[in-house]
Amino acid sequence: MKSFQPKIKKKLNHFEGWYTRIITNEFNLVIIFGYSNYFKDSHCFIQFYFSKEVKSHYFRYPIEEFYYDDENKQNNKVFIGSNFLSSKEIYIHEKKVKLQGSFSKGVFLKKYFFSKSAMCFSQFLPLPCYQEIVLMDGLVDFRFNNLSSNKKQPQRFSGKVYMEKSFGNKFPNRWYWVQCNTFRAKKNISFSFSYGKLLLFGKKINAFFSILIDGDKEYRFATYNLAKIILKKNDNSVHEIFLKSKKYLLKISIQPKKFVELIAPEKNALMNKKVFECVNGNLELNLYRGKQKEKQRILSAFGENVGFENMY
Repeated sequence: MKSFQPKIKKKLNHFEGWYTRIITNEFNLVIIFGYSNYFKDSHCFIQFYFSKEVKSHYFRYPIEEFYYDDENKQNNKVFIGSNFLSSKEIYIHEKKVKLQGSFSKGVFLKKYFFSKSAMCFSQFLPLPCYQEIVLMDGLVDFRFNNLSSNKKQPQRFSGKVYMEKSFGNKFPNRWYWVQCNTFRAKKNISFSFSYGKLLLFGKKINAFFSILIDGDKEYRFATYNLAKIILKKNDNSVHEIFLKSKKYLLKISIQPKKFVELIAPEKNALMNKKVFECVNGNLELNLYRGKQKEKQRILSAFGENVGFENMY
């Protein structure tokens, strides 16, 4: 799977990371397999957050313990020590965390123009950071245990999964990020949104993409298809996003809750940037078709366990 495969292969002063969210009725997990080739501190790592805990964990490994197995073209794997991740399964065996699971019924992006990339042709521009979506949605069955649990043996759970990857020299200077695939009374909806302030040819630009999947229908709003965007924050801490294309208008309202601190790459892939992410927010989504005066609402949904970052 091209969206999962490593892109930069340990290039000096670059990073690469595979971000996975697991959502169950009882808790959420955030898992990041990655590496940084910052010239003064090259290493690979697994970041892990369990929503019943106060803070995340950063498990650090020598860079030599990162490798990529592409022998099985249908199930490429990233290894960090004895731990591994692919688009179909995950395995972590740490002192504080034990997890083993499999993913099924994956929902992937459709081909847009010539590519299945979330960034479309902008993936070929000289940007400091790139992002791809591996799984918009899917099911996960797994066994899990950690030190905060009273259970000695891993317990079995099931839920939903989302996966993306980022790579480049550094994260954007500022960004918004929203993700949800757990909509109340709506089983086949998944949503992902990324908005960042980047440098392109020495100039500051604002760029975004938003992908909404409803069953077999996929709606895209992005800089590369000339969609327009408005971001608002109300006094009650509700964040609103308005996206408009030639045919559609998408309104998103996000209400975040508790945030946790994660670590992201700064310039030259130095893993030193504090990121604050919410994994249990709420989201209201409304999609309209037609012009402003004649618009018709064709989809309305309420999302829970929303992933949200406001680093703007």
